[in-house]
Parts: sequence; C-alpha cells; structure tokens
Amino acid sequence: MLTYKIHLLRHGLTRANLEGRYIGRTDLPLCPEGRAQLEKLRDTCEYPWAERVYTSPLLRARQTAELLQGLHSRGVRLGIVSTKTGETISRIMERFGLRDTLELILGSYDVTHHKPHPEGILKALDQMGVAPEELLYCGDTILDAQAAQGAGVDFAAVLNGTTQAPAFAPYPCVHIAPDLTELAQWLEGRA
Repeated sequence: MLTYKIHLLRHGLTRANLEGRYIGRTDLPLCPEGRAQLEKLRDTCEYPWAERVYTSPLLRARQTAELLQGLHSRGVRLGIVSTKTGETISRIMERFGLRDTLELILGSYDVTHHKPHPEGILKALDQMGVAPEELLYCGDTILDAQAAQGAGVDFAAVLNGTTQAPAFAPYPCVHIAPDLTELAQWLEGRA
C-alpha cells in the first residue's frame, strides 16, 4: 500500500495582510516582507519533496508557487483546487513553467459546490488516490476549516488573513499557526 503526505501552504504576505485589511480576490503582489519570508523558508527549511504544487492564480499565490517549486524536485505530489477556472490556472502555470509540476488542477467548472462544501478536497483525494488521513489541509478562513471538516481531513489554520484564532475554536484544528514561517516549522516537525 502506498502512502503519501500532502502539505498545503498559504501564499506569502501582501501589504494589505500586514495592515490587517481584507483583500479577497484583489490581485496584490507579495510585499517585500512576504517575499523575504518565503525566500527564508525556501533557503532554510527542510521542505518535503514536492511532485506537484496547487495554487490560486492570484499574483501573491503565483509568487508563492514560484518559491515553492523546489518541492516538485523533491517528489511531493502537487495540484491545485481552486474556485478559479482550471483553464486560467493552467495558463498561469504554463507562463511560469510550472504546469508540468502539477498532477491535478481542479477549477470552478470541475466542481458543483465551492467552499465551504468539501467537494473540491474530496475530488482531489479521489483523483490522487490519497486517503483523508494522509492529507493536511491548511487555510486562513472559516470556509477552509469547514471544507476540511466536511472532507474528514486534518486542518491547520494560518493566521495570515483576517480571521483570528478564536474564530477557529469550533473546528477541529490540529494546529493554529500565526504565520507561514511557524507553519513551515510545525510541518517540518511532522515530517
């Protein structure tokens, strides 16, 4: 029986994240602090080997994906589950030379129900042949926590967005990370 570990990380910081502003789908770039944070993680942390990277097509997520593409070279299976269209995601990944690193892209036309419904996570598990207990889903909103709970997968909250730690209390979080740096350190301890 094959087993897999899947690690999910949120994009790096934007200026609006640092200011505590909700940015939703606004396509903001990483701020210098966010880029430095991810570069430090890339250079100093022992990331698991990544065969695939899944990301949103927003600029901050694309920048994060570029910094994490080294995961692919380590054999971690990667893919994208997004409310954006799969075609849009594919074009972005092709533009950055990342399309071949993805095993799976599930976009808005590939699911009937979006977060908080677990359909996207469940479909990814099925298509990748991964059991729910082999997945750790990380997110920064209650919708992420609800989707993970509905899919029966572990959930780690990351407080890079506007949702504060107490809001996650009703959900079974295996970890609440104040930022990506701490999440990466915690993940390394689980590997």
